[in-house]
Amino acid sequence: MNTPTSSSESKSLSYLNLAISEKGLSEFSGGRRIIFIPKDEVQIIEIKFGSSAERPLMQAIAGFMLLGLGWLGLALVIMGGLKGLRWGLGFVVFGGLGVLCLYEAFKKNHYLWVICRNDKRKLVFKGVFQEAEFSKFINDATKLGYCFKDCVKTD
Repeated sequence: MNTPTSSSESKSLSYLNLAISEKGLSEFSGGRRIIFIPKDEVQIIEIKFGSSAERPLMQAIAGFMLLGLGWLGLALVIMGGLKGLRWGLGFVVFGGLGVLCLYEAFKKNHYLWVICRNDKRKLVFKGVFQEAEFSKFINDATKLGYCFKDCVKTD
């Protein structure tokens, strides 16, 4: 999966859905770049394992609120009769979205925590994570001038 490629203008490394080049770091989804962080903005890159949500606390709070609407909708469907059915079913859909938000907030994955000058971003690895290929990817990326701090605790 680690496929280093080079061209005359810049070197690029990729592993799963992340790419690192002399220009910066990128995350891809469906073949399209969704996040790009220029190299000159990057201060620290930490390797971590945890929630893959960008803001897990906020996402969990929103998920619980939507789940509460879902429970309210379920009560409307059960006790509201025909009049409460329409509103109740709509609120149940919000409850389903709340479950999805909570799942995403608590799902754990490997990611790069990139600390920039003005922001912090997560670049999440999507796919089957293999330690040996990842280590080679990181070693090759250090040759491009990036420094990594491994924050994953291994016992």
